[in-house]
Amino acid sequence: MSDSTPLAGQRVLVTRAAHQADDLGEALEALGAEVTSIPTIRIDDPPDPRALERGAADLESYDWVVLTSANGVDRLAAAVERVRGSLDALRRARIAVIGPATGDAVRAIGGSVAVMPDSFRGEDLAEALVSGVPGGISGARILIARAREARDVLPTRLRAEGAIVDLVPAYVTRVARDSAPRLRRLLDADELDWITFTASSTVRAYVDLVGPRTGSSRVAAIGPITAGTAREEGLRVDAVAAEYTTGGLVDVLVRESRLPGAAGGAER
Repeated sequence: MSDSTPLAGQRVLVTRAAHQADDLGEALEALGAEVTSIPTIRIDDPPDPRALERGAADLESYDWVVLTSANGVDRLAAAVERVRGSLDALRRARIAVIGPATGDAVRAIGGSVAVMPDSFRGEDLAEALVSGVPGGISGARILIARAREARDVLPTRLRAEGAIVDLVPAYVTRVARDSAPRLRRLLDADELDWITFTASSTVRAYVDLVGPRTGSSRVAAIGPITAGTAREEGLRVDAVAAEYTTGGLVDVLVRESRLPGAAGGAER
């Protein structure tokens, strides 16, 4: 194993949605890992898009637009363009994001990021808005466009501080049922070193599809929320990224795989 290929011989499963798997998979492969991508979730439009479209039509009435994923950015942008014919109103909005990937998605559509916390959880984004905005957020109108299934910690905290929050589902996360046979075959062969999870939804879907099975592989989570979900679902968590990004997930795999006994197959 060389410094340029620290993950050589490590067989890694990527479980995130198919349209988002490439960045993580390519980063792992660049470091020598053998990557298998099997999505446990898929991203769909919300059953009723009218709430998102009303928010898109009324963007100027909001003091803040809060976005917690790249999927949320993409779905809100599509609604804005569909309803208004251009993205100008979204590009002018004051936008708060949960982390760098979401920020990159905002900048990709020509917007700018006014607030991003140093640590990438809903609790931290709420704190950044509550403590970091001059004059506070009491009375501020805030649009949150996010997954229908997301945790309530962010809107609950903002409302407790006096903000007027409109919470709209930008998309829904569903279990990728057709992935079950491939996952079962992979687990039956027991040839994985790592199973990676990038969100609680990927964990829940994985267990829904195959149960809390991991074979001899180890489990790596993108952050403490995802790790906590994995433990609740009966999975042993072996590594948690220090920075809650795909880059942080790659880093923790590199660190853990350099430990004695890691190369050539995980041991439990």
